[in-house]
Amino acid sequence: MEQEANTFFNLLIVFGLAMMVPIVLSKQKKLQLPIVVGEIIAGILIGKSGFNVIALNDPILEFLSHFGLIYLMFLSGIEIDFATLLSPPTKTKIKNNQKSTKTFPAIHLGIFSFLITILLSVGFSFLLATFIPIKSPWMMALIMSTTSLGVVVPVLKEAKVINSHYGQSILVSSFIADFVTMLLITVLVTFLSKGLTLEVLLVFVLFLTFFLFYRFGMFVNRIPYLQKTLSDLSHATAQIKIRGAFALILIFIVTSEVLGTEVILGSFLAGVIIALIRKPNDVYVIEQLEAFGFGLFIPIFFINVGLNIDLPALFQSSTAIALVPILLGGAYLIKLAGVIPFFFQFSIKKSLAAGFLISSRLSLIIAASAIGLRMGLINDATNTAIILVAILTVTISPAMFMRLVGKKEEKEKPPILIVGANELGIQTADQLILHKDKIVLADCEPDAIRKAINNRFNAVLITYDRNDPTFSKLLAESDTIICCISDPKLNYEICKLAKSEFNLERVLSYVLNTRDLPLYHQIGVETTNAALDRAVLMALVARNPAMYSLLTRTDDDKELEEIEILNPAYIGKRLREVVLPGDVLILAMRRSDDLIVPHGDTQLLAGDHLTIAGSISFFEDTKEMFTHHNN
Repeated sequence: MEQEANTFFNLLIVFGLAMMVPIVLSKQKKLQLPIVVGEIIAGILIGKSGFNVIALNDPILEFLSHFGLIYLMFLSGIEIDFATLLSPPTKTKIKNNQKSTKTFPAIHLGIFSFLITILLSVGFSFLLATFIPIKSPWMMALIMSTTSLGVVVPVLKEAKVINSHYGQSILVSSFIADFVTMLLITVLVTFLSKGLTLEVLLVFVLFLTFFLFYRFGMFVNRIPYLQKTLSDLSHATAQIKIRGAFALILIFIVTSEVLGTEVILGSFLAGVIIALIRKPNDVYVIEQLEAFGFGLFIPIFFINVGLNIDLPALFQSSTAIALVPILLGGAYLIKLAGVIPFFFQFSIKKSLAAGFLISSRLSLIIAASAIGLRMGLINDATNTAIILVAILTVTISPAMFMRLVGKKEEKEKPPILIVGANELGIQTADQLILHKDKIVLADCEPDAIRKAINNRFNAVLITYDRNDPTFSKLLAESDTIICCISDPKLNYEICKLAKSEFNLERVLSYVLNTRDLPLYHQIGVETTNAALDRAVLMALVARNPAMYSLLTRTDDDKELEEIEILNPAYIGKRLREVVLPGDVLILAMRRSDDLIVPHGDTQLLAGDHLTIAGSISFFEDTKEMFTHHNN
């Protein structure tokens, strides 16, 4: 009973720190220390190197910490954007053909980066072996090649660059470094301990399991009945997709343990399966899975890392202290040189930032070092120095990355307000959510609001009165409103109110009677009408099937979006002088009320609205180009 009380006390302290660290760091704007580093430092303060207020080796705390690492690798797999990973290189020409900039796929950058890293690591390790006793320079080379995907993912998410081509390139480079290193360490250890046996090939059984579950997931996605069943059981108390995700993690963990491979490799592959088979409307599922991870398991892992760091013991070894600056310098030189391919794609500042972040090392390097020590491949002093280097890099590297890149302070896009939670309003909201737009449904009928909430929509009960504070607040916080009210007179009044009193930029309304269209047009409201638009839509499909597909499909990585030019660096430039990321194209330009078909000599002006099309993965970079004042 006393042990159980101690466990709950330990958990209380850990969760208290997990809650306080983000609050404290959010107030330290100049420090720009990532949350994961703050959690490690917090763990050091209350662990054996600090006040020692928590008893170590608590079985429940150790289990939650271990599962936190597993879950972090699972979320890392989910974050892989295969559209960016496998997109072909694209080339954009700049004025007078003076320069040509190529956008390389993230996987190409990652492969070349790792090849440079492993070659330099081998050279460094064999050179180091001439000065200190290292039985296997190959093992040392693999230790120096590692990175920390578990640190990279939270930092990229915190900096809000993980969905950009830049963020995905760092993520893929880190993944390749960790993934290939894990495989090579497994092969090397098996070879050194048992010789060249068939056990080395057992790791491929894990990949066979991955392939079978991926094919099964794609099969389920193609059966409408199964999809409907999963959708029906994804709400309220069932949450079948969340249960399925956790079952998938455990299946791969158990398979990894049976095969004798790293469980973090199995959990990562489980996350990759989710990334491959998920649909656009699974965004709520991903958010819930991330909430479990970053709200519960992952903070425990990082705090526990700090708890177990024994700094006094590390400083007792003079050999370890002498080795630390050598290993630390080598660790940074290897990784910074490894990002040479990034210099051909990104700015010097961004490339150096990537090098620093990829230099962070934590769990894998400590695990690899422990394996090397156990097998007698490295000595105690080297192992001690490696642990200290891991602590230093995981503290310095993310902080350097944040200083060079900074956190993107994105202004949150106002939600689209849909007035009328009837059948048309619900269908419109559903389509907008599939395109990842934020929406709010508003209606005066309690039953309609209740039905919308049950269908997981953000819905608000209002009265159609300008004096209603809730309705007025919604109108004031939106820049786009869609009116779907069944009563034609009331529908017109709401549109007029939004335009005249709240000066909303975009007001769209469904108009049933074509005779009412001029009334809406006079007050600047955009309209749709079934009788008129049906023929236009049929003509669009007949003449431009690809355009119709681009506008309506939500199961691919292509999107159409409008952005406003705010960055002074591009004002006054001609289109031929602008290098667009990846496969992004400018289809049209809206200047005030004029629609312009752009060409190479078209000059960009402040406030122009560009309609862009291309892969979603490159949209973040494009928006940053045109809307941020500092590129």
